[in-house]
Amino acid sequence: MRNDSDSRRTDATRPAYIRLKEQLLDRITTHEWKPEECLPSERDLCEEYDLSRMTVRQALAELEKEGIIKRVHGKGTYVQREKLTQPLLKLTSFSEDMRQRGFVPGAQTLALERIPAGKLLAEKLRIDVGDEVILLKRLRLASGEPMAIETAYLPSLRCGAIYDQLAQNQSLYQLMRTKLCIELSGAKQSIEVTGVQGWEAKLLHIETSDLVMKIERQTFDIQKDPVEYVVSKYRADKYKLYIELF
Repeated sequence: MRNDSDSRRTDATRPAYIRLKEQLLDRITTHEWKPEECLPSERDLCEEYDLSRMTVRQALAELEKEGIIKRVHGKGTYVQREKLTQPLLKLTSFSEDMRQRGFVPGAQTLALERIPAGKLLAEKLRIDVGDEVILLKRLRLASGEPMAIETAYLPSLRCGAIYDQLAQNQSLYQLMRTKLCIELSGAKQSIEVTGVQGWEAKLLHIETSDLVMKIERQTFDIQKDPVEYVVSKYRADKYKLYIELF
């Protein structure tokens, strides 16, 4: 069994920046520094912990890498808000998901139009090339805060009856169930990290250098026919994905 002196010796041999990182993390997790609160400056941390500027920067870099803090050039270092966890094995709409978390779901329609299906959309929706498709692009909001840019493609033959209602920013899945009697059974989904264009960064309130999670989903009804193909870009600083494997 290790005694206290053994523990002290072991701790003393660990890099100073790792020890500092854990001390700062403890102050964050105990809410001494709350989400979106600015941390003391590097100079103040150097003086408080009697450490070099390089050691402090290494500790902060580790916390930033783990998504605990965010350093904003010319402004300071801020505690990140806790990320929203999205289960990967449950099919829910954005609106339903936000309500379950206690947020007010919202959306800003960026585009709503009818377009001819190209080869990709024809394949994803199992329609012919040239068939009419509804394009719905929205900025998704959680209690007014931008979370994602979502572009949904729907087959007009099945979803044309709700075209006018799509501009009212209602839950798409709810409209499918209540207005079209479409029951959803599941989806195929892929996830990758990607960049953003300038206009996307502006809408999401992030930097053009920031990365986002790109999620592509093909959604099916109970007859296993595709009723939606959607491409979304989620803020990586606000969202994390969760899956249980047994």
